[in-house]
Amino acid sequence: MTGTPRAPFLRIVKSAAYGIDKAQAVERLCEAFRLGNTTEPMLHMVDPNDFGGLAETPFAYWVPDKVRQILTKLPSLEPTHAEVRVGAQTSDDFRFLRLWFEVPPDRVARTREETFNGRRWVSFAKGGERSPFFSDIPLVIQWERDGAAIRNFYDDNGRTKSRPQGIEYFFRRGLTYPLRAESFNVRAMPDGCAFGHKGPSIFASRPEELPVLLGLLNSALASWMAMLRVPVADADKAGVSPAFEVGSIQIIPVPEALPRAIEKMALELYNLHRSRHRSVETSHEFVRPILASMSAPLVEMFSRWQQDCDDDQKRIDSLQQELDDAAFDLYQVTDTDRAEIRRDLAMTGVSSASPDSAEVGEDGEEDDEGEPNDQPHVTSTIETAAGRLLSWAIGCAFGRWDVRLAQNPSAAVERNDAFSLLPTTSPGMLIDSRGAPAMTAPDGYPIDPALDGILIDDPYQPNDLVTRIDESLTAAFGPDWEARKAELVQLLGCGTSGLRVFLRDDFFKKIHRPMYTLGGSPPRRAPLYLPLYPRLGKRAAPFGVWLYIHRLKPGCLFTVRDLVRDKRQRLLDAISRMSDDLGQPGGRLSKEARDLSDQIPIQRALADALDGFEKRVNHLAEIGYVPDLDDGVMLNAAFLHELMNWQEADDAWARFESGDFDWSNLAAKLRPAEHAAFLKREQSNAETAATKASSRAKKRAATKKGAG
Repeated sequence: MTGTPRAPFLRIVKSAAYGIDKAQAVERLCEAFRLGNTTEPMLHMVDPNDFGGLAETPFAYWVPDKVRQILTKLPSLEPTHAEVRVGAQTSDDFRFLRLWFEVPPDRVARTREETFNGRRWVSFAKGGERSPFFSDIPLVIQWERDGAAIRNFYDDNGRTKSRPQGIEYFFRRGLTYPLRAESFNVRAMPDGCAFGHKGPSIFASRPEELPVLLGLLNSALASWMAMLRVPVADADKAGVSPAFEVGSIQIIPVPEALPRAIEKMALELYNLHRSRHRSVETSHEFVRPILASMSAPLVEMFSRWQQDCDDDQKRIDSLQQELDDAAFDLYQVTDTDRAEIRRDLAMTGVSSASPDSAEVGEDGEEDDEGEPNDQPHVTSTIETAAGRLLSWAIGCAFGRWDVRLAQNPSAAVERNDAFSLLPTTSPGMLIDSRGAPAMTAPDGYPIDPALDGILIDDPYQPNDLVTRIDESLTAAFGPDWEARKAELVQLLGCGTSGLRVFLRDDFFKKIHRPMYTLGGSPPRRAPLYLPLYPRLGKRAAPFGVWLYIHRLKPGCLFTVRDLVRDKRQRLLDAISRMSDDLGQPGGRLSKEARDLSDQIPIQRALADALDGFEKRVNHLAEIGYVPDLDDGVMLNAAFLHELMNWQEADDAWARFESGDFDWSNLAAKLRPAEHAAFLKREQSNAETAATKASSRAKKRAATKKGAG
């Protein structure tokens, strides 16, 4: 090695991949260098002058010589093919972000112009975990009047709290990626979206190249190149995923000519990943649940679905391998160097064919800290799938989902382009001729949905929830439903208590609330079906009212009050009849009469519970509750917290009363003085900011004049 300009570099960050610690690695590599063993994989002999060949001179001593020579000759991603930009930071996610399904569809804007015409919310890409090619976009951002509230969000000193970055690129189709992830990966971002600082985005100079870039930037080679400028070791030491800052992505070397063969592979991979979301009811792509797809035993249906998933994954892995090879060919990487790059990625814990992540999440932190995860809840067990089927049936009973799609999914209208506008209603919804949620059932519709958003837990009543679920699943399965019903009850773990008690005690906390939650710290929760029950001791009473929050209208709580009052009156009438049937007191009672006598105090306790419940409902109704989903589901549920058994609604109400949400429409109604003070403070902050901006402008002008 004497006389060569090459210096030794020890890559001990990879020591764990070889089953040794860093101290052992240093000792081993020093011995290898002393003996002249340059085949040791963690020992790299490099001329330091070669570092200057790559943009920004990354200290990437592990790059094979021939690959370095190739990369130094290629132009960068920006400006040759695209622009890479960081997006907006709200600095108060609870106020400015919602889940897409919690806001009314007619309040979602898909162009900048629509934000000036009463449409307040815009789809918002905010990072997430690794999800190459496709990811649903579960969030919307408050962007009314082109984001006026966020762009003018100041503190008391007139400093901007938010960061409205990249807003000139909003509503353009592109690619987006998670700032922090185990490896660099991009997914399609459709037209009509905004993007966040944790979801930087890429905008092609020639939009027709987007599908090719979608493929190329998801290749193993692109992932490896992105890592060249990322401090992986520092991230690993801090216990976080590496951060792929915009500057690192802008300078990824990309050949000027891009082969269209990559486009075909990319779009097929996009559709394969996207297909998994068609059975997820919180996704824009939802059509129907897994177990509503075939008239066969539920276990058999689930087994077939698992086999389909396995087949899709095999195809994904095969296509990813083809794509990786096509990228290596494009960059003229030799077989030897390909093997070294793959080995390096494997030691980093990165697999370009890794499956989609399994949860949905968004940080929800007011300071925008944390790692959002925007993937949908993937159904991994048959028990989970059974819960999804029950949830869908409830949605059908409320007129949210179109029950006919169980037998005829091809009737759903789906997007046919990876970059076309996201729908404001998913393909599985019951819609009218305008594409809006249906306000009346179509002619010949097989069930009678509760389009007022109110059902009750009360057998033998026409608007009974369990009866309507039965009707929905009979429409889906036909005569096979009775056989399927026994399976469903068993899979849900209802035991001898049956479906009704499961709905009353377990559905909300075990199925619905987790499904409609995005994880993080704190999580964002938006359950749409709210069960209201009086309490008998620690348990829910055997009567309740279920609300679908999107269907509720002003005065809905008076309807709830009347339903409770009617139930209580029927109960009092039944108690009176039981008392009459017992005959004169003091006589000898038969067994039937004694049983009847035992029921009277139980029924009276229920009547008393209903009486207190009715009074609480009436109190809230007279306040003038009007559902306002611009405030989000949680604040609407908080107003109803006395009627629900949900601690988080109680906590949200406590925060509301302490003034945390004085920006809300609910505060404008219930805390008008505090709301007015909040608006005045916001205006004062804006005026302070304007004064300081004017002062800075005058100083700049004076400096410029003096210099002239």
